[in-house]
Amino acid sequence: MVVQIISMIRRSTLGEEISSVEERYQRGLNKILQQRAWTEDQKQWLARLTLFIAKEVVVDKNMIHHQFAKDGGVKRLSKLLDSDVEKLVDDIHDGLWQAS
Repeated sequence: MVVQIISMIRRSTLGEEISSVEERYQRGLNKILQQRAWTEDQKQWLARLTLFIAKEVVVDKNMIHHQFAKDGGVKRLSKLLDSDVEKLVDDIHDGLWQAS
């Protein structure tokens, strides 16, 4: 929460539009969804992953594995999404925090 407040103050000072976490979440997810055709199941998983990233300050492979362990962890998620989860996390994160 503190990081989000600092980010909002910084953006305001720089004259950038202030976006809510929900808007940033949607922007990050949209960035990924535009990269290729995803199945509905993959879209649901991407939404779950993006929501998790939006709520955490720092996200790494171990945190993702722990969060989704009951569903098969990073290995299953990578296979299901047919993508490198760490790369997806970076792309989602970029979309969440880039200027509007």
